Amino acid sequence: MDSPEAESTAGVIHEQRSEMTTQAPPVRTRDKLFDWKLLLGFLGVGVLLIASLFTGVFDIFGGDFGWEMFSITRIPRTIALVLAGAAMSMSGLVMQLLTQNRFVEPTTTGTTEWAGLGLLLVLIVAPTAGSCPG
Repeated sequence: MDSPEAESTAGVIHEQRSEMTTQAPPVRTRDKLFDWKLLLGFLGVGVLLIASLFTGVFDIFGGDFGWEMFSITRIPRTIALVLAGAAMSMSGLVMQLLTQNRFVEPTTTGTTEWAGLGLLLVLIVAPTAGSCPG
């Protein structure tokens, strides 16, 4: 038979285990997700997007073809910048998840260099790939 000390120790261990398993994980609330810093970041990105639309050599307000130049060059440029930034952030997230290292980023693992190599190869192999016939 077991001694009373062994039974009391086993009971304490069982109680500690049951206390550990019954604790619920912390719940994220919506107010912590949308903090003022995040909203300030969104506002800053919005201001930079508008600034990107109105930055360029051609005078879109005084020129004869201002609206045409705005819609042909500046809107696609801004959309391309947003999509490239989103792609880089997603590639960084995927790398962090794959390597389980929160400090890894695309520039430290060579992603931008490989993208540059791919661009260089396309320019060498198919130099007229992006040009429109005209």
